[in-house]
Amino acid sequence: GATPISSATSPPLSATSMSTFEYKFDAESSDEDESIDERKAMRAPFKGCESDAEGDACVRRRRRSRRARIHVQHSLETPLRDVGLQVWRGALVLGDFLEANQALVRGATVLELGCGCALSGLVAAKRAGHVFMTDAPLHVLANAECNAELNLVHEKCSVRQLDWCSTDTLLHGLRRHARHATSEGAPQRSTVDPAGSDEPADCRRYSWREADYARLTRCTLVLGADVVYDLPATGRLVKLLCELLLLLPPGACALVALERRINFHMPSLSVRATAAEYFAARLAAEAGASGILHASRIPLNFAQRFQYERVKELDLWLIQRKEGNTLASIARIAAPAAEERLRASSHFAPA
Repeated sequence: GATPISSATSPPLSATSMSTFEYKFDAESSDEDESIDERKAMRAPFKGCESDAEGDACVRRRRRSRRARIHVQHSLETPLRDVGLQVWRGALVLGDFLEANQALVRGATVLELGCGCALSGLVAAKRAGHVFMTDAPLHVLANAECNAELNLVHEKCSVRQLDWCSTDTLLHGLRRHARHATSEGAPQRSTVDPAGSDEPADCRRYSWREADYARLTRCTLVLGADVVYDLPATGRLVKLLCELLLLLPPGACALVALERRINFHMPSLSVRATAAEYFAARLAAEAGASGILHASRIPLNFAQRFQYERVKELDLWLIQRKEGNTLASIARIAAPAAEERLRASSHFAPA
């Protein structure tokens, strides 16, 4: 689903590729369909066709489909520790959903967790007010920053380091500014200045700033694509998602796209997608414990804009507050069967 293009200025990666992902702005007819329809109209009798003042037929023309392109530097294959340098199908299905629901993104502040190559964040950045692209490895962050520059959206994107094992600084900054939003007086500033810290320069480049926390208090959309594949990391991801949604505005929601990767599960002697099952189980437990969060699967019946194989193993999850109405219409169309699978998966216990 990608067309390779050459790159002479990209920072070196192992087995580097530069790809252009092309997708439709809308679901209207293609140029070929348009020309066929016009030829048929010219050959067919103009029965019922409107005419102009001179008696010529007014043929209704279909508008041409518009296409957009996203350039992504990525690796074709990597060891497990560098999977953030590859493009995976979950990012494409999430990109499809964002294009099908443009009002969610337009003018919004967006936070992407585990951004990797940042394909989903780049789609969001086309319409968002600001996008935070976050990941842990520095070389992955450098590549995401490069991709933002390649697509000329770097001025509305902030690339920041976020390790799910150490989220206290981010959450504390959010709480500090959230309290300020509902009370008088300026929030107490953090004593940590990235410019004056002892961290290496490349670490300081992706450190959180005080202004970031203030901007994040207005975040209404959290994204995660292909971030469910390791059980310990999955548990930390779910905990972080729920903590964020309890701090963000009531209308905020999270979208997580994943591909259920099937492996042989030795304890049960069966073939299972253990990471995806664990994600659903932890999500059900955390949402239930909060009392105000709700999680459901979204049917993948929206238009496919990117070119990829939309396999049956792909899932798209919606997490939001029960009182939030940002995606109320989407939540209502979540299949009852998906709700049943969520309840069933809550009994999963990894061996």
